[in-house]
Amino acid sequence: MEAPRTWDNFMGFFDLSLRQGAIQWSKVEAQERSGTVRSYRCTYCIIHDFLSRLGIPELTEPFCSLDNALYNAYLPNEMTFDRGGKGHTIREGNPFCQFNHEMKA
Repeated sequence: MEAPRTWDNFMGFFDLSLRQGAIQWSKVEAQERSGTVRSYRCTYCIIHDFLSRLGIPELTEPFCSLDNALYNAYLPNEMTFDRGGKGHTIREGNPFCQFNHEMKA
């Protein structure tokens, strides 16, 4: 059965994916955590590392673009997701990938 679409459910599933999903092998640090804002930095990305070792690091960007689609479609009128601006990914040379989730007022 599908869980209701709520901020709390989404953040619960997000936390679960950090502990048990593919990203568990990445290094993710919480920056801000409140009732309406969650920010994380990923300083080591297993996906980018894996694709780079295969010689196809350019596939990191399309893979990560799914974050925008997923996160912004879940509660489109209530929650926003961004990376803090262009160039805020490891793939683009930044030392970390930024994840910003926020409930709209």
